[in-house]
Amino acid sequence: MSDMYPYADGERLEDRNTYFYSSYYGQEFFHEYYALRIIALKMLGEPKKCKIVEAAGIEGLSDDGIDTKALIKSLLGLYMRDKNGFEHWSFVNHFVQRFEVAKRVYPKYGINWRPTNKNDYKELSLYLLFAELMVRAYQYSAKLPYLNALLKVVDTLISTLESLEVEQKQHLAYILEKELGYVEALAEPVRIK
Repeated sequence: MSDMYPYADGERLEDRNTYFYSSYYGQEFFHEYYALRIIALKMLGEPKKCKIVEAAGIEGLSDDGIDTKALIKSLLGLYMRDKNGFEHWSFVNHFVQRFEVAKRVYPKYGINWRPTNKNDYKELSLYLLFAELMVRAYQYSAKLPYLNALLKVVDTLISTLESLEVEQKQHLAYILEKELGYVEALAEPVRIK
């Protein structure tokens, strides 16, 4: 447990972080964050990228609402196809906004982007898919809201390590390596080490 970086401690699916009024610790905070991420990485095993199938179009939308898994998989598949001309940022931004508000990922959303069942939020594969989406969104746009959401969803996933299956741990290791790379790239020019 870390006093300086408590965001991945405890059961974060139930006891959600607010990230409000976080104390400022300067460079020590970065060191603590980094050390805790490396510890988590060592516990996860060999990093393994999830298999993404190229998509022809958007899936998961119906008159009843949004199927999160189908929509995120299709967005990831469209990234594979259209890295330079991706046109579906509004869906990505809706997922970010919903996660920032609730710190949860729901399997179904209504057409208004509200969860259809607020008690159905424990499917860890959805958090991994959302994290993968944030990896890709930041990779292709370099926009900080995507990295910010990535940091938060990874905090949640690290807090659930014991509940993850082996393949999920390997996928999280891949995501965590990407996150660390993005943070290191931002920290280097300002000489944070």
